[in-house]
Amino acid sequence: MATLHIKSWSKERAWASSGSWSLKAYCQRIQNCTDLQGTELKRVAKLIMNKELKTLENVNKEKAEAIRHTLESSGAEVEIK
Repeated sequence: MATLHIKSWSKERAWASSGSWSLKAYCQRIQNCTDLQGTELKRVAKLIMNKELKTLENVNKEKAEAIRHTLESSGAEVEIK
C-alpha cells in the first residue's frame, strides 16, 4: 500500500471548475483505492473536497489514478509513494 500526498493546491493549475466533482464522486474514487467505508469515507472525502486533508494512507497505487485525476483537475499537486 502507498500514501497519497497532496503537496499543494493552486487555482491556476485547475482545469475543472470549482464544484465540478460531487461528494459522491470523491467517495467513489477514494473507496476504489482504499478500504475506507461509511462515515469515515464521507468524512475523508469532505476534508479532501474542502482542501483540508493533505495525506491519504493505505492507498492501492494501481487503483489511485481516478482520485489522482480528480484532485489534479481541481488544482492539486499529487504524489503517490
